[in-house]
Amino acid sequence: MGRILEALDELVDNLIRCRGELDEASLESGIRLILGSGKVFVYGAGRSGWVGRAFAQRLMQVGLRAFYVGEATTPGLEEGDTLVVISGTGKTASTLALAQRAKELGGRILAVTSRADSPLGSLADSIIHVEGRTKGSASKSLMPLSTIFLTLTQAVLDAIVVEVASRLGATEASLLSRHANIE
Repeated sequence: MGRILEALDELVDNLIRCRGELDEASLESGIRLILGSGKVFVYGAGRSGWVGRAFAQRLMQVGLRAFYVGEATTPGLEEGDTLVVISGTGKTASTLALAQRAKELGGRILAVTSRADSPLGSLADSIIHVEGRTKGSASKSLMPLSTIFLTLTQAVLDAIVVEVASRLGATEASLLSRHANIE
């Protein structure tokens, strides 16, 4: 049981560190992209995709037109729409290809990454830097691969939803009205 508690302590310590390192101007820039879009698309490969799906769902529940890229019901991206892309390394091939295509279509890119100086960072209109261990990182951790980055990213994106909901005047009741009810 000692490893479980030690791993939880590591996550909590990283969350506290992340909170202190977040750049408020970058958060504001990202929120403005999201709120200023006709549609918001979200993408991440692998486990980043699961974090992205949760974020897209919450954005939809606060009242935005939000979609996860690759689903059968996802519409086309149009000029002025925003693609939120999650990639710890900022080098994931599928993520870069989608971000490049979104740019070609006139979309704006909000990158959530640990590597602002990455290829993804260079494509982004705005970057939310979430410093956390990613796969291939030399730093030691009990948590495997990108777990730290993904856990921190989930927390940051959930906190962004709180701010977006506040600005839209969304309430728990209005979110619940958009929550799935035939599950």
